[in-house]
Amino acid sequence: MACGKLRLNSETSRTYWNQVDVGLTFGEYKIVNLLASNVGRYVTYRAVYDCLHYEGFIAGTGEDGYRANVRSAIKRIRNKFRSCDPAFDEIKNYTSVGYCWCKQS
Repeated sequence: MACGKLRLNSETSRTYWNQVDVGLTFGEYKIVNLLASNVGRYVTYRAVYDCLHYEGFIAGTGEDGYRANVRSAIKRIRNKFRSCDPAFDEIKNYTSVGYCWCKQS
C-alpha cells in the first residue's frame, strides 16, 4: 500500500517513509496500516487499541484507561517517523475522538 511518502509492505509488515525503513514493531505497523487505510478520516482511540489487541480488550485504569496506551503508541510511532524525517506531521489528533492520517495535498 502506498500513501504519499508512505509505503507499507504487508508481506513483511515493514513500513517505509521516503524509501527508508522506519523500524516499527508489528503492533505499530498495524496502527499505521489502520490509519493509512482510512486516510483523511479519524479513527477512534478504541479502534486503534482494538487493532493492537482484540476487540473489547481492557487495560489501564477506568473505562477509558486504554487511551493512555494509544497516546503512548502514537508518540513512539511519530518519534520513529521523525527520526527518518524531522518534518513528519502526517498523524493528527482530535482530542477525545482519535487519530487521522492526513490526506496528501
